[in-house]
Amino acid sequence: MIENTRQKQKYIQVAEKIADKLCTSAYWHDLRCNWIGKSTEETMPMITTTYNKALSSEVYDGTSGIGLFLSNLYIHKKNDNYYRTSEGAINQALSQVDNIPNNSRFGFYSGILGVIYVAIEIGKNLKNNILIETGLNHLEKLYRDLNNEHLLDIISGNASGIPILLILYNFFKDERMLELAILLGNDLIDKAIKESYGWSWDSISNGVISCSNNLTGFSHGSAGMGYSLLELYHKTKEIKFLDSAGNAFSYENYWFNKEKNNWPDFRTDERNPNTNVTYAVTWCHGAPGIGLSRIRANCILKEEKYLVDSKAAIDTSSKILTLLVDSTFDRNNAYDFSLCHGISGICETILYANKIFKENSYQSIIDKVGNFGIENYMISGAKWPCGIKEGETPGLMLGLSGIGNFYLQLYDPTIINPLILLPE
Repeated sequence: MIENTRQKQKYIQVAEKIADKLCTSAYWHDLRCNWIGKSTEETMPMITTTYNKALSSEVYDGTSGIGLFLSNLYIHKKNDNYYRTSEGAINQALSQVDNIPNNSRFGFYSGILGVIYVAIEIGKNLKNNILIETGLNHLEKLYRDLNNEHLLDIISGNASGIPILLILYNFFKDERMLELAILLGNDLIDKAIKESYGWSWDSISNGVISCSNNLTGFSHGSAGMGYSLLELYHKTKEIKFLDSAGNAFSYENYWFNKEKNNWPDFRTDERNPNTNVTYAVTWCHGAPGIGLSRIRANCILKEEKYLVDSKAAIDTSSKILTLLVDSTFDRNNAYDFSLCHGISGICETILYANKIFKENSYQSIIDKVGNFGIENYMISGAKWPCGIKEGETPGLMLGLSGIGNFYLQLYDPTIINPLILLPE
């Protein structure tokens, strides 16, 4: 027990050290703050660093995501700098929220609804009612704007907007939140590409430049759509949402490769469309993200097929993590430590699995990953490898804030997991 307490203290110390760095590196103007970060341009299947720039409002790699991490840490460490900088970060995000493309308005990671939700969460964490009211005022605009063009996926569209609205509905009991979630779910059903072996969605229209088939996976593919529709079923008990979720998962399982114990990543390099199919092992594409959807499906439906899928994803995720942290440390390793497509994001699946299945082997892997980061980056002083080509960046999904939030979750598993939003 004493050793476990010591281990957890190490984890929150990492979160604090990252938070302190974020606080001291912020640029301030009045009651708002921002950071200089790396801008990335995705050229499938590679991610290429382009240039430094001031951050946007977005949760994915903007100021709202940084504010969320700092406010989560403030719950445990009542540091005035964490409070002030979290508040400054979300003030900046709210001041620029109208600059987010309107077709992303319902998305969590790269959308307007994500900034609104984070403003409300930060307001709750900091006990700041003004932020909560500001978030709700911005939400009023979205109720009136369903029909204009919008994306559908987890990153920017309906699939992440639905669980956010359900979380907000559970807290505020405003029927309009539930009604909008249902409208977004019906919209997903209407726009699905329905085939005999399952349902998928047009990946190119959801921001993927080039692909050989509609995508599997959590960020842009059927796993994210299925999880979202399943959450709607869980709340409303409407069978159409259950059936549509099952069809989304069936599409992915049609392509499941038993030898790889994984689902294919159908993204291609637009310069070479004949690129061979790969099998990613990240949150955004491949087993870890798909695993989150299936663990949740198993929790809700208690069906053997989802338990089988969960175990496959957990096994594949565990093997790559064990390989990465047990091998001779190599700074040129292909995996970074970010949430989106790095080590901490893969480990989030094991964290969730441990929470549900409570197997000792999962906690062992989690601690190996946690100690790997501490020994190779915190203690050594080396830069944390972020989800960019080189150097560090402050944001949530690609950078330091996400790594900090991951270590905070190792300290307190009840802290929000930004990789799967769970209405409870």
